[in-house]
Amino acid sequence: MTNLLRDLFLDSIDDIIYYFPKRYKEVTVVKSHNDVVAGKNLAFKAQIGIPVYYPERKRLVKVKLNIEGKEAFACWFNQPYKKNQILKLRPHAYFAGEAVLNNRELVFYHPILSKDPIYLNSGIYPEYCLETNDNEIRKIIKNVFDEKKEIKETLPESLIYKLKLMKLKDALYTLHFPKDLRSLESARKRIAFDELLQWKLTILTEKQKFSSKSAPILNPESKLVKKFLSSLPFALTEDQKRVIDEIFSDVSKNKPMQRLLQGDVGSGKTVIAVSALLCAVSSGFQSAFMVPSEILSKQHYEKLREWLKPMGVKIYLLTGSTKKSERNLIIEEINKGIPLILTGTHALITEGLELKNLGLVVIDEQHRFGVRQRLSLIEKGICPHTLVMTATPIPRTLASIFYADLDYSEIRTMPEGRKEIVTKIIHKSDIKKLYSIIRENLKKYDSRVFYVCPLIEDSNSLKLESVKKRYKELVNIFPEFEVGLIHGKLSQSEQDKIMQDFKAGKIKILVSTTVIEVGIDIPQANIMVIENPERFGLAQLHQLRGRIGRGNLNSTCYLLVDEESYSSRRIQIFEKVKNGFELAEKDLELRGQGEIIGSKQSGMDETLKVANPLKDADIMRIAQKVAELIISKDPDLTRFKELKLKMEKTFKDREVIKAI
Repeated sequence: MTNLLRDLFLDSIDDIIYYFPKRYKEVTVVKSHNDVVAGKNLAFKAQIGIPVYYPERKRLVKVKLNIEGKEAFACWFNQPYKKNQILKLRPHAYFAGEAVLNNRELVFYHPILSKDPIYLNSGIYPEYCLETNDNEIRKIIKNVFDEKKEIKETLPESLIYKLKLMKLKDALYTLHFPKDLRSLESARKRIAFDELLQWKLTILTEKQKFSSKSAPILNPESKLVKKFLSSLPFALTEDQKRVIDEIFSDVSKNKPMQRLLQGDVGSGKTVIAVSALLCAVSSGFQSAFMVPSEILSKQHYEKLREWLKPMGVKIYLLTGSTKKSERNLIIEEINKGIPLILTGTHALITEGLELKNLGLVVIDEQHRFGVRQRLSLIEKGICPHTLVMTATPIPRTLASIFYADLDYSEIRTMPEGRKEIVTKIIHKSDIKKLYSIIRENLKKYDSRVFYVCPLIEDSNSLKLESVKKRYKELVNIFPEFEVGLIHGKLSQSEQDKIMQDFKAGKIKILVSTTVIEVGIDIPQANIMVIENPERFGLAQLHQLRGRIGRGNLNSTCYLLVDEESYSSRRIQIFEKVKNGFELAEKDLELRGQGEIIGSKQSGMDETLKVANPLKDADIMRIAQKVAELIISKDPDLTRFKELKLKMEKTFKDREVIKAI
């Protein structure tokens, strides 16, 4: 048992009782031969015969069972050691598994097998999903409760009564040894509330510490900011105006802004980011714009130069491929503390770059950076304002957990003139028809085509097209057009050259992996082909689709599917739903709310073992209110000692609570 605890990293009583089952199965506890029927998950004690090993039949071990007078068989493939295990257990053993009728024989394939009872009288079977028998961990947990080890309550009696919660010790016991579904759900709700309350309290505590710091006061009414906004060749949407006002209000105070900006692909977040960056520059501070890829950082750099160079704003680009001599000159200029805008990748957080006069940080596609990376940039400044942006919309129910320490802004309306992208499912058997559409489109317009495949190389185990294979085919199919190939294994200079040739029109068809997923702006691109779309998540598909429809041409995204994925509900939804926020809601529906009985589990972080962000939206709201009330009256949690100890243990050495 000690070995098992060590293997599972269970070092304390607390670790053991909080090691919850991964899922629960509802089983029928066999009490008579009438219960032994096909199509049900059964748990039973059986008399066992002599096991027989058939090496020629997929190394089959088969043994006859007598279950309350009814004959059945248990079978295991490729597990010859089961024969000796069964011989040691004879004449009786305990089983759990699904009964299947095969050639008039009642068979249990790969049932759970143990010398001890492996089910509860309730018929609810908790599965810990260990390679070893779950029974061993269950015994250890049962011993902890039987020995009456002290489990201290973390919530006041009055709060438990008011919220009609189960007591902590009862909830923990029930999760391991449920009496019925009703009590199991009550136990789950109590632990879910605890987890969400601890999460909210930790974030509010961190936010309070951060908010007590002083940030530089920026001037959004400066001539430079006004000049930029008035020089734009397009009108801002009402959403863009509202978000800019929210940001301007934040940065004009000495409290550090911590704001999340969510906006769908192509909704115009960059204009808002530049407005914020200029607030810092015009107020005598430096500002930084960090993005996840070199391609995107160079694209932003060129856009900023186009917009701001005529206004005399200094703009620098720093990436991993910046030459050492150039890098040293940039760092020298930055370390002087003069107002400027610095764009780049994670190279912005390298040693030697001080940024002591940093007034504002914009982090694009922030989920692609590790927490430590983001903090490294923010900590370079005196206490800069921070704007994080994402084009991967998530529903407010999730945003309130993920970004609970950030103020929240959202752009839902698209800029006027933005073309709607048509999405079509096309079967691989009609691929010649697709090629005809691409050829006709390229001949008619000065357009570009993205062709995305999930793999770089061919795979023996996966029946998927690779970019290299498809590239060779397309070169032969389209001899009249230049076909390019780009993927993550190419050097940065090679990727840059290919993208430049694609944008300039030298390359007309670009075969790619998802390296082009984020932020690539090619206005001439009006066709996107995504092969094997079932291999991508809905958010990723939406990002890929957003690479087209940025110019004046009508744009179409083709989903190239095979028989297996043709009727996929996820693909059907993606074809119909265009809005990223609506798509995010659908994605949550598809992933499900999690189940008490079943294998689907969800949670945003490993600190949430039980809580489900979608299913527990009501619990989450209550936890938020309780957390705010506790922090307002007892910010140091002096009256919540046990809760504070539990929080410190849960979030020890973790930075997930710092969502900026």
